Amino acid sequence: ACRFFGIMVAAPCSTMLYSWVGPQVVFQLLAILPLSILPFLYYLRDDRVESVKPTSEQCREIWDTVCSRSVWQPLGFVVLYNSLQVGNAA
Repeated sequence: ACRFFGIMVAAPCSTMLYSWVGPQVVFQLLAILPLSILPFLYYLRDDRVESVKPTSEQCREIWDTVCSRSVWQPLGFVVLYNSLQVGNAA
């Protein structure tokens, strides 16, 4: 619901912005706004003190997860749906 609301608000606003100020200002905003988060990158630093598990143990955990029914059953439906999907039914 929030995504739909955001799209319904952003689409007309971006269209009006593009019509009023032109594409050059829109491109400048698209370049400047992501740069505004650069000062906050310092706070994203992560101090890790954990030890890394061996690769064999990580692979065993992944395999145990994949073998659980709660993973392979929904994944089977996704694979079946994608493999039987018709791109152009007309």
